[in-house]
Amino acid sequence: MLQRLEGMLTSRFAKWWGWASAVGLLAMGAAYSDFSANQRQGFQWCLENSEACQGREIRLPVWDVVDVETGQYAVFKATGPIPIKANTDGLGVGDTVSVLGHFDPHSASIVEASRTVHTRRPLKKALSGLGLVLFFCGLPWCLRFREGRLVYRG
Repeated sequence: MLQRLEGMLTSRFAKWWGWASAVGLLAMGAAYSDFSANQRQGFQWCLENSEACQGREIRLPVWDVVDVETGQYAVFKATGPIPIKANTDGLGVGDTVSVLGHFDPHSASIVEASRTVHTRRPLKKALSGLGLVLFFCGLPWCLRFREGRLVYRG
């Protein structure tokens, strides 16, 4: 399999594979941007069209809690803050949650149906930071400059 892949990338068709990959990547990006801009979904769309959205299911995966009050809390990611009506026992500012709920047009909020608190999210962030530090620390053992060019050691 590896020899076949190497053959495709070093053969006379390598340029065509590169162009086909670039066109495919651009097509996927255009399809996603059309989906995210024009699909009728999400909290912002429900605010603008509250009657059409009454009771509509809304999912908020991996959002940060920014405000906690009795009977409701607010989450924030790229948009927000988004108010959520729910029991707030055991929930604090800074927690990361995934919420499944239904839109309520009268209060312009989401009524929570289920919630998952991601307690290990800070550990995941720290672990990814550690991986980045180890990568940059190990880079000098793998690469070096020779005659003004970056080359592999060995």
